[in-house]
Amino acid sequence: MAAAVGVSRGPVYAEETSTSSSSKKLPIYSSPVEPVTLAEVRGPLEEQVGSARRYVVDSTRHASDALRGQISKWIGVEQAVESKVSSLIPADEPLTPGLLYVGVATLAGSVFTRYRSFPIRILTPPLLLVGSLNYFLPKTSHNLADYYLEVEQRRLPPQVRDAREWTNEKWNALVGETRQGLQSAKRQTSSIVDQSLSRVEQNTGLKVGGGGGTAAAASPSSDAKKLV
Repeated sequence: MAAAVGVSRGPVYAEETSTSSSSKKLPIYSSPVEPVTLAEVRGPLEEQVGSARRYVVDSTRHASDALRGQISKWIGVEQAVESKVSSLIPADEPLTPGLLYVGVATLAGSVFTRYRSFPIRILTPPLLLVGSLNYFLPKTSHNLADYYLEVEQRRLPPQVRDAREWTNEKWNALVGETRQGLQSAKRQTSSIVDQSLSRVEQNTGLKVGGGGGTAAAASPSSDAKKLV
């Protein structure tokens, strides 16, 4: 009975095995490969290096922009100064000899007044500079004076203009008084000379007056020529 049961179970087991093996079929194509995903992992050193590099790049860019701005500003200032200088210097007045004379006169004033008193030593070179500039370069001096007045009206306070006008008035008054004193001294000197000459003529009989002396001096030579 036990043998029969064993025989009956054997074929059943073999049939099930054959059925399962026949149901599994191999695929024709290989199965697709799953995509590989890479995860970016940064360390602390990489973060520090990146931040330092970005800081250096930003600092370099800002410094380059600032340098370009300063260069552009200086170029603009240079062009403005050049145009202003060309407008102040007239074309018909060369600077080559006149400017040299002005410098020599200013240096001579500082050299000659080296051992003088303090006010003379300080005031003489500027006065010689202004005087020589007005004498050797009159048009340039006039343009510089106009430019100074323009700058004074725009930039300086009104007190400076008032002080300059007061100084000019005092200077003009002093110059006028000096001229009047010189003219009066000249008239007095000429009158004294005329009186002295008239007294010499009265005492000696010689005509040493203005036109008489010349005529008297010229007449003998003419008479001599006639006699010859």
